[in-house]
Amino acid sequence: MRKTAGAVIIGNEILSGKFADENAILLIKELRSLGVSLSNISMIPDDIDTIASTVVNFSNQFNIVFTSGGIGPTHDDVTIEAIAKGFDVDVIVHDEIMNLIKSRFSSKKMPTDILRLAHVPMGAQLTGTAEGWPVIQFKNIYILPGVPSVFRSKFNAISNHFKSDPFLMTQLYCDIREHNISFEIRQIAQNHPDVIIGSYPRIDATDYRTIVSIESSQSDAIESAVTSFKKSIGIHIVHITENFNV
Repeated sequence: MRKTAGAVIIGNEILSGKFADENAILLIKELRSLGVSLSNISMIPDDIDTIASTVVNFSNQFNIVFTSGGIGPTHDDVTIEAIAKGFDVDVIVHDEIMNLIKSRFSSKKMPTDILRLAHVPMGAQLTGTAEGWPVIQFKNIYILPGVPSVFRSKFNAISNHFKSDPFLMTQLYCDIREHNISFEIRQIAQNHPDVIIGSYPRIDATDYRTIVSIESSQSDAIESAVTSFKKSIGIHIVHITENFNV
């Protein structure tokens, strides 16, 4: 079975439009290239109960969960507390992270709130290191920061953990409008459950009107579906791009 993932993007600043989210876009692209199916993205505020219920729900539904944002020294950084509440565990100080913090600050210059960076849900472990700081993992949840550059570096540090069979895709360009071949598309989708079939109308192209995509990790499954399309609507297919990684 292909691995599934969910992403929880946390932050009032995202929902209010102060900052545009970049991390969901990165996950969409990178997880796809790793062969992981990103099944759901939720954008939620810095609210403990909302974070707790959302993360627990995602953890139960998907193989992998990524959170973005809400970890840091300020009052609205409540992701750690929320995850601990959701799973009914305590928040503890992780000795390894605490030692890292102490190594970077003298005791006289260490801001009190910076120590919150050492807080983790009880049972969490450290996996992967980026820019000298570890990634916090709790169960199947990877707790990542919201700053896009740091999010990217931490994701890159753990991305090999998730690598699976790549997605392959073939695209059929058809010179007919989508609604005129919707029945055939539906029939072929029903007869080929090992592939994912999508259809996308195009109104700005001159030589085609619909793109039909056929996706799978199995090239023979794609070829079988393409053969069915050729038999059914072959007269309308003007171009085919063969299996390529997506």
